[in-house]
Amino acid sequence: MKKIYDEAKDKNVAAVVFFGDTTDHKLYDKAGEGKTQITEAQLADAFVKGLVIETTESVLKPLAVNDEKVICGNKSGANFIPIEFAALAASQVGI
Repeated sequence: MKKIYDEAKDKNVAAVVFFGDTTDHKLYDKAGEGKTQITEAQLADAFVKGLVIETTESVLKPLAVNDEKVICGNKSGANFIPIEFAALAASQVGI
């Protein structure tokens, strides 16, 4: 069994919200100018503590995370459409 502990920085935080850009399918700290792409470490930490992804069209709850990608889903009519958003890979941090 693995335990996940809240840290002091998590006090009174109900969820972490990232902005998912539907044009480039990347995750950012906010929408608009001055945005910074989310790192793989930030994505992993937020996913286990309660991540919400906001796009210009909807608000999504992630289903799975794999390395630097998070998978969400959206419904279009009777169809379920998977959507992937990418974080900045650890190898790209600081470039």
